[in-house]
Amino acid sequence: MPKAAYLALRRGNLSIIPYRRTAMRASGSQFDGPGRVHIGANLPNSPSVAGHFILHDNAMCRLEGNFSILSGCRIDVYRGAALTLGSGYINVGGRLQCYSAITIGDGTFIGENFRAMDWDQHSIDGRDSAPQPIHIGASVWIGAGVTVLKGVTIGDGAVIGAGSIVTRDIGAHRLAVGIPAREVSDVSWR
Repeated sequence: MPKAAYLALRRGNLSIIPYRRTAMRASGSQFDGPGRVHIGANLPNSPSVAGHFILHDNAMCRLEGNFSILSGCRIDVYRGAALTLGSGYINVGGRLQCYSAITIGDGTFIGENFRAMDWDQHSIDGRDSAPQPIHIGASVWIGAGVTVLKGVTIGDGAVIGAGSIVTRDIGAHRLAVGIPAREVSDVSWR
């Protein structure tokens, strides 16, 4: 882990540790749970890239485990939305746009330049554009450059291949790849 953060919030077992070059806007009351999150940490011998973590008014972040959000990530949790983090990490350049709810389970590892958006932010031809929660299960591996769209559930133990766009649910212990992502086989990983 990189050198100590310049500012940390600790309340009981809860710890929020932002690193340099990470813009953070949230109040301590917007965090809940027994966990810890490192925000903006960078890998050894890697340059630190600016990022941000913003909890807008009435948004909540629940920390269930020890989670790391590496440098260059941009996390926005909008008014009234909830982000829940288990244990694991999001590698450099990740982007979360949470308008409703995004949950990331325990032991989940997410590659660089990941995107998750639980709302389209607009409608096309009158189609429903309401936010829909995203649920990423426990022990999931998501490759680099993956995008997960609104309303998707990724089951426990699933693996999502690099560059995939996940537009529908992926079952537990399934390998999914492609645009749009399709389940191609069973998978087991540790």
